[in-house]
Amino acid sequence: MSSDAIYGHDYPEPYDPGPEDNRTSTLGEATHVVSARMVGGGSFILDAPEHVPAVWGDGPSVLWAEGESLIIGGPPGVGKTTLSGQVLRGRLIGGEVLGHTVVSTSSRVLYLAMDRPRQIARALRRTLGDLPRDLLDERLRVWPGPPVTDVAAHPETLLGYARLAGADTIIVDSLKDAAIGLVNDEVGAGYNRARQLCIANGVEVLELHHLVKNGPGGGKPNNLAGLYGSAWITAGAGSVVLLWGQAGDPIVELTHLKTPADEVGPFRVIHDHTAGTSVVWHAADLLAMARATPSGITAKAAACALFSTSNPSPAEVEKARRKLTGLAKAGDLSHVEGDPKSSRPAVWTSPNPLTDPLTPGENAVTPHGRGNPSRSTLTDPLTDPLTGVTRPTPHVFPPLLIGGKREGDTPDGKTCSTCRTELNELRAPYYDTCTRCDVVIDAAPKAASKAPQSRSLLGANSKPSESSTASGSDPPRELRRVRDGADWPCPQST
Repeated sequence: MSSDAIYGHDYPEPYDPGPEDNRTSTLGEATHVVSARMVGGGSFILDAPEHVPAVWGDGPSVLWAEGESLIIGGPPGVGKTTLSGQVLRGRLIGGEVLGHTVVSTSSRVLYLAMDRPRQIARALRRTLGDLPRDLLDERLRVWPGPPVTDVAAHPETLLGYARLAGADTIIVDSLKDAAIGLVNDEVGAGYNRARQLCIANGVEVLELHHLVKNGPGGGKPNNLAGLYGSAWITAGAGSVVLLWGQAGDPIVELTHLKTPADEVGPFRVIHDHTAGTSVVWHAADLLAMARATPSGITAKAAACALFSTSNPSPAEVEKARRKLTGLAKAGDLSHVEGDPKSSRPAVWTSPNPLTDPLTPGENAVTPHGRGNPSRSTLTDPLTDPLTGVTRPTPHVFPPLLIGGKREGDTPDGKTCSTCRTELNELRAPYYDTCTRCDVVIDAAPKAASKAPQSRSLLGANSKPSESSTASGSDPPRELRRVRDGADWPCPQST
């Protein structure tokens, strides 16, 4: 393969001292490359965009940044190819994937289908099968099978493939087939050189990758060390997204391990393998939480909801604080400083707190974010403002939140008359309804003496009791459930 085919006339091969009689001409070519690429410090620093330009993302929430590679990692069978196929579709015709915009390209996309090409073809047919054949032939190039040479040993190969295809985007499926011996640092550095050559020449790179055989204790990895191979593989990537679950699971977890801007997620993704689509199945809605909590939410409470834990780490609390701060900067929340002397934590409040979640109207709450006029009013007022669960499963508690206990829970020996589950496992001492089967039960004395009569979640046409409307001191059960912590499993504290 000639250097013109790989680099084009403006980018000869990197300098490699050859025989004495060829050294002068080679040095001249190397000098041309250096002169063409070198820029002034003012241009490099001051002309850079203020915000991160995204291939896949919106505003500060960026999954794939321009000029930086994206790795989608995970164990086999969790939907990496299904997700990358949807991103590929976005690069061809535009659209959204997991609620974030994918910017289309006017050029071509090269898909290196190296890991089980026939299986990749079936997956892409489910995602792209409705597109015209001539569009796919013109805008998409596919390389089935392993490369002709090891990409790490010959870093120019990856860019050469992109140039021959006339593509400005390349999808590597997967890294283990592009280079042999990825655990070796020399191989990892060689592959990273191939990736950086593409990026330096305006080719965006998306890579699918696998995990080490076993994470700590065989569980989900929570850092970049969980991805297989040399540290140089993840060090050279701009963004790393982890999909976690068992092979074939329709619902998997998405975690943003390395971010070019604000962290996206974590949340759960439900794959429709028949249609080749994926949607966010559950994501904590901090705006809905703030509206349902007039006194405001703390960073720790937000972290509990975001990471589905009752004991978030300091790093998770800080990530939640950044998300709340971002919402405050956007004008969606108000920040109330804490008081260290009285140990009062900082809170974030909604400028439009939820006062009556049971009556739809022009100010009704929606958990689907701002800027969506089609969902500005409620069609299901009993579920929309009260749960962080995204359709198509409204009013279902996420599995990670079912059964969590709060401080002060004590066994009381009672069981639900329908599902026979111990009530203390379902936080029943605090409510008058079993949170698993939704049947009204005889709650503990604490709840019975404190909670007014509430209506069933299924009784959309029923009215609140006179005691709940007259006193004005205790909100309806649906709102009380949010306030008291059923949608985030830890108390309001720092």
